[in-house]
Amino acid sequence: MNNKISILLLLVICSCTVSWAQPDVTLPSLRRVYQSSYFNPAFVPKYKVSVGIPVLSNLYINNSRTGFTLQDVFDSKDPDGLIDLNVLHDKIDKNGIAINTLIQTDLFHVSFPIKKFQIGINSSIKTQTTQAFSKEFIGFLVNGNSYFKGQTAEFKGLDIYNISYLENGLSIARQFRKFSIGARAKYLQGIAITETNDLRFAVTTPVNSFDPLVVKTGGQVNTSNLPLQADSVTGKAPDKKDKEIQEIDFTQFQNTGYAFDFGFTYNILPRLLIHGSVMDLGSITWNSKPYNYTLSNADVQLNGINYDQLNNADQRTNYTDSIVGLLKGASVTENGFNRKLRTRYFAGADWDFSFRDRIGFLFQAQQNLDNLYKVYTFSYTHRFGVNWDLTANYTMLDGKGTNVGIGTAVKMGAFQFYIIQDDILLYFKPATSQTFYFRMGLNLVWSEYTGAKISGKE
Repeated sequence: MNNKISILLLLVICSCTVSWAQPDVTLPSLRRVYQSSYFNPAFVPKYKVSVGIPVLSNLYINNSRTGFTLQDVFDSKDPDGLIDLNVLHDKIDKNGIAINTLIQTDLFHVSFPIKKFQIGINSSIKTQTTQAFSKEFIGFLVNGNSYFKGQTAEFKGLDIYNISYLENGLSIARQFRKFSIGARAKYLQGIAITETNDLRFAVTTPVNSFDPLVVKTGGQVNTSNLPLQADSVTGKAPDKKDKEIQEIDFTQFQNTGYAFDFGFTYNILPRLLIHGSVMDLGSITWNSKPYNYTLSNADVQLNGINYDQLNNADQRTNYTDSIVGLLKGASVTENGFNRKLRTRYFAGADWDFSFRDRIGFLFQAQQNLDNLYKVYTFSYTHRFGVNWDLTANYTMLDGKGTNVGIGTAVKMGAFQFYIIQDDILLYFKPATSQTFYFRMGLNLVWSEYTGAKISGKE
């Protein structure tokens, strides 16, 4: 394969498989927005009644990548505008590339008080795709035959975790004199999932570039509600419908599970509040079209693809078919499986140095594949008048960079509009930015709790 690739192609690769998403760092500070309680069910909403505009109340997209930046791509460009892959490969982090995309929307939510309790109901669709590529695997994918020319290399190729599900939640919170407690129970309905387990590769590249590349794989891939990518299941020929996407698979909701959120707040001092929460303690059992691909020495011959072939639709199809051939040669079973959600942990403190001004610190952690990802955020929030909140923050991303976020919420009549950008440095330094985060929503709110209630006192 050609040792160079056009800058356009590489940008396409980067954008199609986008890493570890930056966690939410701004929304938890906008306490007059109901959705801030998604990070701690003990955050009693500042408005007694909140109703989400269907679909529009919480639109969220978050993607990021670690291991390289677009600046690394630009710096690898040669005088002809092509990328020298040897230079680019040297710039990639030794741990490879981690890539994530997270999309969420609320179908609806409603929050209201019953005596001394605040009740919340929500229904949300969540989709997350996470991929982690080893540095060796990247060299194989991009540079093809020449990367391991004349040798056999064994390496862990990639980790994949793609999931989509419907979350139906019921929360309850109670505010006492100095503290509040809250919990949320969630009924989960799985839409689809793809995951890998110990997926590894052995690549044998002949010295003669005209000979095919031989790839051997091992490990397991589990899917649910996705078309079958094999010619048999437990030794039997599948039905035609098993190899197609069936609408009924997404409406029967055979993939079900439960999860729970727990949280608290406590006023150590009249102006000092500490808070903590544990989110997404639960799992989903996947029983609808569950396929388990065991890749035990499955092999496929792959000739690779160069830049000239990219303009040929047939060549692109043949290349893709060769990759899919790794699954077609696997042994397949049809066993349901249970998978836990990725639990998140939050802990923080707020200091209200005036009725309108608050500074805060928030620590959060989440298990992602084999790593515990930690984030530290310092924030400042100001209230203008009675209907406008503005917050800004500085975040340290687990030693992988820093970011600046900003968010605002404005109330006009019963309508409350909020918009958040957690990575405003993207607009000033797009070549070195590794994240993109955007959230906006429109709620209907009525009857704000007054000053004593806002400060955590009765």
